[in-house]
Amino acid sequence: GKSGALLGVSNSGAEDDFRTSFRVSTGGKDYFLKRVGDWIAESRLSEIEGFIRWTEARNYMLSPALKVTTAGQTHIAVGENRFQLFDFLEQEKRQIWMRSHLSQEDCTLAGDLLARMHLASADYLRENTDKRTFLSIPFECQASCEALFQRIQSGSAVSYPVLLSVAKNEDHLKARLDNALRMVSLTEKSATPLLVHGDFHPGNVLFFKNEVGASAGSLVDFDYLRRGHPLFDLGYALLMFARSQPLMESNSSEQTSDHGLDWQLGKAILRGYVQALHKNPAEKDELKIRKAELMASFLVPRLQYYVTIACFLILDWAVEKLINGPGPFSDVYADVIEMIDSFCCSDLDQVVESIWIEALTETPF
Repeated sequence: GKSGALLGVSNSGAEDDFRTSFRVSTGGKDYFLKRVGDWIAESRLSEIEGFIRWTEARNYMLSPALKVTTAGQTHIAVGENRFQLFDFLEQEKRQIWMRSHLSQEDCTLAGDLLARMHLASADYLRENTDKRTFLSIPFECQASCEALFQRIQSGSAVSYPVLLSVAKNEDHLKARLDNALRMVSLTEKSATPLLVHGDFHPGNVLFFKNEVGASAGSLVDFDYLRRGHPLFDLGYALLMFARSQPLMESNSSEQTSDHGLDWQLGKAILRGYVQALHKNPAEKDELKIRKAELMASFLVPRLQYYVTIACFLILDWAVEKLINGPGPFSDVYADVIEMIDSFCCSDLDQVVESIWIEALTETPF
């Protein structure tokens, strides 16, 4: 039976409705129950589970172990919902991205985890060259953008002043997105795609102590796993993690915050990622080549374009949630919309490129 939400941070009844992950107990053991998106076809779900099991078999240690029921099921149906069952990890801190409080150490750890997932996917795709894996999930950012502004222009949008500001900046925002999509298209034509997580935010990283007492991270929620450029995950993570506030406010002159984002946290996740690429052993020749390609792609200044795309994906999600509200996080959705609107109407490229160069400089290839 259900004994509590794994990722929840409040006991309020309203927030219970937003839970998609639960801690369950049966047979004297605890498990992590993850609800699967209702839009995911059975064939795609099997593909996702195949990747998770592949990483387990090769000891990549990216996520909790996926369990099989006594009836041999890899996921179970409860009413109209489907759930995957994983080993339970006792977390040091339980995060939900909208209310998370992360340190630079947490972000560095998350960046390391993301890099290891990308490297694992390179190995996975190398072993599965005979399969057209993860090719059925198109990236429809342009369509998402059009739907976004249709929602903003709907009658209900006038209730929220923050949406009026976004509507006022529509032409500028669309032009920025169009430019980012063009530049990303050029980047991805010359790059070997890997698997991207697609939703790498603090709520999907479980922070815990490993068997030797060291801080560690484990990744959950692979619903949006697909082929793509790793900079997609990094651009998205930069916003999602930098939005969190540090555990203790720093008085250092290096502590900078703008547009509601803490850039020291952003730099920490980038630093963790680069350090993992630098230190991760690549024993197979083909994986060494793939790692070299991955590292070389970061020397081309393209991260800011992926951050722009991430801005629109996050904005689209927040607008939908706000208009469909009110809910317990309505104030957070409004705050996110204001943050993204301000961010996209500023000198985005200079800020992102600056912290990216700093992360690369601190850990030279």
